[in-house]
Amino acid sequence: MARGRRGSWGILPWLAVVLGCGPAAGGPDALPEADVLEPGDGTQVLQDLPAQDLPPDSPGRPSWMDEAEWTALQAVNEVRFSCGLDPLEPAESLSAAARAHAAFLTTHCEDYGRTGLSPHQQDPAWTGFLGRDPWDRMVAMGYPSRGVGMAEVIAFANDPDLAVAGWIRTLYHRLPLLDPRTRDAGYGRSGPAANCTGMLRNADVMDLGLALDAEDRVVIYPPDGARLVPTSFDGAEVPTPIAPPAGWPSGTIVTVQFGKDLPFRVRSHDLLERGETPVPHLIVAAIGDSDAGVAADPNLHDSRVLALYALSRLKAGTEYTVRLDLDRNGQTLSLRWGFKTRYKQD
Repeated sequence: MARGRRGSWGILPWLAVVLGCGPAAGGPDALPEADVLEPGDGTQVLQDLPAQDLPPDSPGRPSWMDEAEWTALQAVNEVRFSCGLDPLEPAESLSAAARAHAAFLTTHCEDYGRTGLSPHQQDPAWTGFLGRDPWDRMVAMGYPSRGVGMAEVIAFANDPDLAVAGWIRTLYHRLPLLDPRTRDAGYGRSGPAANCTGMLRNADVMDLGLALDAEDRVVIYPPDGARLVPTSFDGAEVPTPIAPPAGWPSGTIVTVQFGKDLPFRVRSHDLLERGETPVPHLIVAAIGDSDAGVAADPNLHDSRVLALYALSRLKAGTEYTVRLDLDRNGQTLSLRWGFKTRYKQD
């Protein structure tokens, strides 16, 4: 059953994400990392979705996975299920890597602050070193090194619900969790560190494995029929998405992800209030198209993704419709869906 998440989630202070390929799959340097993110309000994001049960054949918690790790996995899978995606499978090797890195972050929280080292990296001179980069650590713990992609997202809350809520609220950090290629996941947390007063006194790490040969899918977020969707996004993400002309906040981030990297061109795009009134918005992709009004996002390195967001806050308790017409791989693709914002403006 979908677990109830009512009430305040609190503020999630910081997040970080990194993406890459396995060491034998082209090297990790093809996709640069997004170092650190500071979202504004990470509250109630999982309330955006209609209450739904998880698939009846969802596996039970493995004996090696603790309750917090299971909570994080189920939280992600509830969002994936609402988006029509298969659930992520728990991977003991990924959980081991995530646990180890979370502990490394809190143990060396002052060292990170002193040196400015990315929270996705480890210094081999520090106690507990497992691997410099996420893919090194995942492989060291037994995850396959060939034919897969790997991703890591980090939060600093020591709370699986807060961490997942914050990741889903953003643009770049949402993408690996809802990628149709993502198959395996592991979560670990640590903290609070008694010897640290900085950001890294708490840590949440989710390591992800991607099947690069996955079938083609179209994934939209918020999904069709979603309710209680946040009215805004404050842009506090590093790297920062393209800001609206008047600055942040924008409306909530809408994303479209494809399973396969096939060429596409946007023909038209609309965001409509109550199905009628056009809402000024930005639409961004890895490759821009001035004729179609699509801006090139220099930090969106995945050419399978589109993002759209209103130039200012959406209205509370209001239904919105998204319309996208694309030419994709020589075929016409028309997407139409709607969602409703929460009744209190954030």
